[in-house]
Order: sequence, then structure tokens, then C-alpha cells
Amino acid sequence: MAVVVSVPLNAIFLLGTWRYSQLRLGTDSKPVTARSFDDFFEKQAREWKVPAEDAARVRSVVDMAIEDVAANANGPVEIHVGSDSFDILVTLRYRGNLPALPDARPKKEMVEEQSFVSGLTGYLSGLHADRIERSAKGEECEIKLLFRM
Repeated sequence: MAVVVSVPLNAIFLLGTWRYSQLRLGTDSKPVTARSFDDFFEKQAREWKVPAEDAARVRSVVDMAIEDVAANANGPVEIHVGSDSFDILVTLRYRGNLPALPDARPKKEMVEEQSFVSGLTGYLSGLHADRIERSAKGEECEIKLLFRM
């Protein structure tokens, strides 16, 4: 009886527990480069116990986004990273123009059909975020990248 009650209660209290951290690139000490984000995210991934494979996927996608944003940003870029046990959310905010980013990750079945001959299924399905949201109000731009683990 105690196990039946304690498991759902534990799940309720742990569900939705997000941890957040932020980084500001483009100031005097931190240039707007992928390397600056990688150093920051490596520490956060260890602290949040993000599996290495998921951390590498997040890093590679965010690195590409930072390179695109750096070319379009007028000033510093704020990066907010949040994680719970199931998702990682990376938000980039800056002044400038929205870059052209790839769409969200294609469905795995489609990737398998397209690339079964080449053997690229795992590689291709890992190149994108699971959900991408872009918005701009004047010069204030925001890009949200959601990764499901």
C-alpha cells in the first residue's frame, strides 16, 4: 500500500522540476562564439546529469544556431538554458534579424525511408531540435530550441 501511494506522489513532486541557467555572449569577456557556449553548457550538462549523447546533440545544434545568430546580431546574445528530466530548452535572445534555421527534426520514419541505403539514419535524425520557435518584435529576436531526451 505504501509503495502504491509513494510512487505517484514522488512522480508528482518531481514532474516539472526545471533548472535554469543563463549566459550572455558578446560582452567584453565572452565573445559570440560556439566555443563560449560549449564551455558553459558542458558544465551545466554535468551538473544536471544530462546523458553525453543528448548533450552532444544539443551542443551541435546550438553551435550552428549561434553561428547563424552571430552574423545577424547587433550586440550581445543572451542564452537561457533550462532542463528537467525529460527536456532541454535553449532560448537565444538578441537584437537584429532572424536567421534562416532548419525546421524541426524530421520524423524518424521519414529519415529511415530516405536514408536506409546510406546508413545515415542516426546521424540525420540528430541534426535538428525537436521543436523550433522563432519570433521577432521589431529588432528584438527570440529563438527557442526544444530537445526531448
